[in-house]
Amino acid sequence: MTTETTLAVGGLNGRVPFRQVLPAIEVRRGDGLALMREDWVAAEAAAVAHCTASGAVYDPLPPARDYTQIRLDDGVFYFMARCLR
Repeated sequence: MTTETTLAVGGLNGRVPFRQVLPAIEVRRGDGLALMREDWVAAEAAAVAHCTASGAVYDPLPPARDYTQIRLDDGVFYFMARCLR
């Protein structure tokens, strides 16, 4: 299952904390089983296919791979990208 969503990210800019909400594409298995680290390529392909199917272009946020997250406890990938229409 692939869904366009947002993800709150945060960190420190020097000593100043920041928080920002960024677009993301959530990818999870439809059968309820967890995705694993090894599923990265297939999960990203699903995100790209989701955008393509909706007539959009998969547009990773720079530097997308630095921000892409997987919640291993939930088995869900969050690709820091958007479907650009």
